[in-house]
Amino acid sequence: MKKFVTKIILTLLAVLLVVQPLTAAASPREATFNSYLFNQHGRAVPAPVSYMPVLVLCGEAMGIGALNNPTDITSGPEGYLYIADPGNNRIVVLDYNFEVAEVIDAFTLNGEPFTFGTIDGIFVLPDGRIHIADSILRRVFTVDRSGTILMELGPPESEMLAEGFLFTPVAVLEDASGVLYILSRGSFQGALMVDLQRDNLFLGFFGANRVQLSFAQAGQMLWRRLFTREQRERMVQIIPVEFTNFDICPRGFIYVCTAFAEDNVDQLRVLNSNGDNILRTPQVGIPVNYGDPPSMTSRYVTVTTSFVDITYMANGMFASLDRQRGRVFVHTSDSHMVAQFGQLGDQIGRFSVPVAITYFNNQIVVLDAGRGEITAFGRTEYGEMVALALALHEQGRYEESVEYWRAVLAHNINFELAYLGIGRGLSRSGYLQEALWYLRRANNRQVYSEVFELHRSQFTSDNFNALALVFLLVCVLAIVFAKRRYFLERLVPRGAK
Repeated sequence: MKKFVTKIILTLLAVLLVVQPLTAAASPREATFNSYLFNQHGRAVPAPVSYMPVLVLCGEAMGIGALNNPTDITSGPEGYLYIADPGNNRIVVLDYNFEVAEVIDAFTLNGEPFTFGTIDGIFVLPDGRIHIADSILRRVFTVDRSGTILMELGPPESEMLAEGFLFTPVAVLEDASGVLYILSRGSFQGALMVDLQRDNLFLGFFGANRVQLSFAQAGQMLWRRLFTREQRERMVQIIPVEFTNFDICPRGFIYVCTAFAEDNVDQLRVLNSNGDNILRTPQVGIPVNYGDPPSMTSRYVTVTTSFVDITYMANGMFASLDRQRGRVFVHTSDSHMVAQFGQLGDQIGRFSVPVAITYFNNQIVVLDAGRGEITAFGRTEYGEMVALALALHEQGRYEESVEYWRAVLAHNINFELAYLGIGRGLSRSGYLQEALWYLRRANNRQVYSEVFELHRSQFTSDNFNALALVFLLVCVLAIVFAKRRYFLERLVPRGAK
């Protein structure tokens, strides 16, 4: 009897272990992380949660077996979600409801079965073709939905490439003109550009980061002038930081991120066709820290934000993923941080080894290579209000956005962007005095100065007659004061008592 009861208990435990991933994938989750924003002094202030985990999905729950070291995730223009699963030599395709629509796992090259060395990055074209970056085989492949390899691109041959250049593609994308952009690991010159319309012609490098010099590095460069050629060759070279990943928006701008930057600033950029950074900042000329400020652990190890991926969302917003702390940051086209969520850990909404991020079905989806699962984050009611206000703000409909920004402030009085949005809306409606009150709390000197100048001009125009009369009286009094002795002598003749 005792053995029979033991078997029943073990059977029930086994059933629970099997059912648990399925139920975990279906039920919404609560936030297990702190949400905050940064004020003008760079200090974290509490903020309502903007995104909550709504779905956690692993390979077993999908019914396709465990994901084996997944590396990338992206949303296709036709409404599907693609997961790169190199450990199983496949690409998993999910539909709008996060159900498996297709598994591409039978690849062929020239009619023969083919296995990738790895699949580091994928990019989906409007017609369904998929670009694949393979850093082990050092190739970029293009496959169709049946798995047939249509193109194989090896290391480009050009005099512009330095001797010994190692082609190690880790990410790839294509713009509307048919130019392929490739990130090669260890390349500090930027992304390689290949024109697919001109027989895969290598065009050069795109958007290289500028060298950021610290005081120590500046001193090193001065010392180099005093050294011999042999001594200079033995010195550590100062080189730009390489891009870790990128994404492209419908307008053709390329969003890039780096894992490291001096003082942890300007790690995210938006590049135009010339490779220039066009990402605006709240204060002109002041660099922006897009992640957490550097912190020190109990063992005196400095932890800095290290962005591993970036994705364009909508209305100018974009999200970036920090692999060091497992956090996602959402910014506007003006570099205002509007949301932060996620963390390293074992609970729902936390990650083990976050490697990729994408925007899909109005949700932010994070790929965790450590657990072999994806987590989808949906907006809360507060997050929806912020998104709607930002959409109107981005479209220049400042007056209409005021009521939504007021609703946001009702939930978060520390949100400086809400004060800025209200100030801009009120200034457009002519309520300049009230607008200045909000802009002062937004801590945006540039916009405040513009509205203050407008308010001063309006005040001068509305009160011109009164100001002119006051000016005239002041001039008369000044003349009388300057000529007081003359007037006194006229009124009181000399010698009079």
